[in-house]
Amino acid sequence: RYSDVFKRGDFGLGTFNGTDGEMIALDGTYYQDSPTGALSLASPSLKTPFAAVTFFKPKQTVKVKNANSFKELGMMLDHFIVPQNTPVAIKISGNFKTIKLRSLKKQTPPYRPLMQNDYSWDHIQGTLVGFWFPTYLNGINVGGYQYHFIDEKKEKGGHVLDLSLISGVAQLMTCETLTIDFPSSHSFNSADLEVCQ
Repeated sequence: RYSDVFKRGDFGLGTFNGTDGEMIALDGTYYQDSPTGALSLASPSLKTPFAAVTFFKPKQTVKVKNANSFKELGMMLDHFIVPQNTPVAIKISGNFKTIKLRSLKKQTPPYRPLMQNDYSWDHIQGTLVGFWFPTYLNGINVGGYQYHFIDEKKEKGGHVLDLSLISGVAQLMTCETLTIDFPSSHSFNSADLEVCQ
């Protein structure tokens, strides 16, 4: 339950059971998006198959500007990812020329491939909440950079597909502890997860 996740961190990202939208946690408040990108507060009674959270205490602050794509922003931040085999939590507050997002549509069993809805906004201010994971941990989390976005009014957001950043401030925190909780349900323990590789 998210009531348990709340105790694990004040910053992070994830999803909800049935892939019912994306989760964004910022400054101790957890949000759930919708297929349109509209945000609501995440109920503590909701459950999740995946959430990555931490108590965010940044150790580095760097200015970033003129990143014309998701890839270009990553190349700018690569210089600050030290050590290179340890995950890093990243918060970027800035002014975006454009940002392309997605959210997930709720599903019920039997589950099909992810059903997503894409949308974008131009000339918007907000925050990227995310992580960089080394590629050897791909599968535990997404290797490389992964962000969810939340606008400055905390009204809309989603999973970041691409972006154009005019200027912003990036804060980074190395995450030296990784704790994984596995479900105990029959559906998890009997699932063929090899198909996910």
